Amino acid sequence: MLNVDDFHNIHEYRRSDTTTTHEVSHFITILLKALPEIASIPFHNHNQEKSIHNEEGIDAKIILQNAHSSFFPHLWLSYIGRRQTFADLMPASETHDERVERLLIHSYDDRIEQRRTDRSMENTKLVDLKEGSLHSTDDYVKALRHMMDVHEVRTYLETQVLVAPMDYPGQRNVRRAINHRINAGDRSGISEQILHIVPMIGPLHVSLNSRETVFLANYQFFDKFFHEVFGRQKVLAKKPKAYKINLFLELASQGWSRVRTAVQRKFEQSKDAEARYLINLLENVIPLVLDFYPVIFRSGNWPAYKEAMFRVWAIFYQYNRKNYNKLPLAFLSDVFYWDSINHPISQVLSDSLQVFNDYYVENFHSSLRRRIQKSNTAEQIIRQARIIDQMRGSNSFVDVFSENHNIRYSAKQLEYLEKRTALFLLNLFTGVYRNLSRPKVISSNVHSKSKFCELPTLGIQTDVKILSMAWNTSYPPHMDRYCDLEECTNSCEVGCILTCGHAYHYECFLLQLESQCQYCTTYLVSGIEKNCRIFQQTVSSFNEMLTDENTDELATEVDDSNTGDEDFPLDDDNIDLLFVRALNTLTNV
Repeated sequence: MLNVDDFHNIHEYRRSDTTTTHEVSHFITILLKALPEIASIPFHNHNQEKSIHNEEGIDAKIILQNAHSSFFPHLWLSYIGRRQTFADLMPASETHDERVERLLIHSYDDRIEQRRTDRSMENTKLVDLKEGSLHSTDDYVKALRHMMDVHEVRTYLETQVLVAPMDYPGQRNVRRAINHRINAGDRSGISEQILHIVPMIGPLHVSLNSRETVFLANYQFFDKFFHEVFGRQKVLAKKPKAYKINLFLELASQGWSRVRTAVQRKFEQSKDAEARYLINLLENVIPLVLDFYPVIFRSGNWPAYKEAMFRVWAIFYQYNRKNYNKLPLAFLSDVFYWDSINHPISQVLSDSLQVFNDYYVENFHSSLRRRIQKSNTAEQIIRQARIIDQMRGSNSFVDVFSENHNIRYSAKQLEYLEKRTALFLLNLFTGVYRNLSRPKVISSNVHSKSKFCELPTLGIQTDVKILSMAWNTSYPPHMDRYCDLEECTNSCEVGCILTCGHAYHYECFLLQLESQCQYCTTYLVSGIEKNCRIFQQTVSSFNEMLTDENTDELATEVDDSNTGDEDFPLDDDNIDLLFVRALNTLTNV
């Protein structure tokens, strides 16, 4: 397996001043990971005379064909509801260390105790760390050519393929080079062996980007949550470090699990926009992005992973997340194509999904950054990288005399914060119930297509894109009647409210709609067709091959490996009593 990524020697974020500057060095990392327990993937499909690369490119048709049979029938369920059908994804009892490790999933310091085996560099090989940048297709082509000049790699690629989990820039540029080679052949100036590189969306980057996207899009909710749980005088950063975002998402999820039954019972038949927004966020969106990497990917459950990828794409699309509203579609297009031609790569992914990871290069970068200084020259940094590669991260002297580096949360602290979060949610939903029917959707102005919604309990005006999916469709929920099916004339006020926010009578949903929300399906189909077309145009733009582009990619390099000493609220012996009172208030309001 291949990891190609960029690296720079900046140790921390800092403001510019008039006396000192950063001497920034940029490097290209080419790392191979041996997988001795897995059979290699042949380039040629012995079952059919078809290439491993789909000649249709990013194929919306094959995605829709599979989505209609595998994904759309289940989208009316929230992620938590759907998770129950995958036995190995059901949350089991876990130790405190396992919980802490999930909070540190995007902290790559190899000194962190939790899950040390994942942070090891066993079976990795640094092909090279060379000065340069990865800003264009030409940069990636040169980096891959440099790797292919290694005799062993060149021999391997004569008959086999290298799967390459990558971030968005890598996906875009390598796919563009492959597309150019397929269409122009030798005239492209690109080696035929590039066709033996199979770019694949990196699960670690999907997880990082989805978590931060959800946090930033719902910042106003988390700001209110933060002040109620951690203290009204504190300030929530506009873009906190990854481990803090993980903590806030985890607390929201665990707090929701304590109040979920009572809240859902109270709002079972309510179509209120604010209620549906909060329930969808806590029941569907947050648990999905939390589970995507540490639970779904690591479990190796291939059907669950494909569905989770589609659900995460739907969030990126709804939130209008640049680039990542396209990248999961390229992944789904590939895997459905491989299934259709019965290529051996399909079976390998099904059997061994969890090893095709972009974690190894991030771990290597963390180890390198910890061993270099701000004053190191490029040559010194390259030399240190080679030493790390030779030792595979094993240094008995360092292991004995260096301290483990942990961002530590005690079990008591987490339990108390979960109770505070549950109390906040109970009080919030009590306010929502008292404000039922008060949220209003408004246009920003007569010339703008943007719409906003006033959420009175949160006290905010927000873009409708963060509401449940129904409010983003051409047929938002009716507030003057219960059933949202246009042809329905039944005045009954009882039925089912889907996770998307649309409500239907049982007979309308089961018989006329065949258990699918036609309006949200139409919305998603449009998004699939549009974004597949745009990404394919990007991949096919040969005249842009040497240009730099704004990728809007989240940086994963600068470590979040701080001491982790949080200013936690002091324990409150009355928290359980306050929780019971708040629960009774919500029940009886």
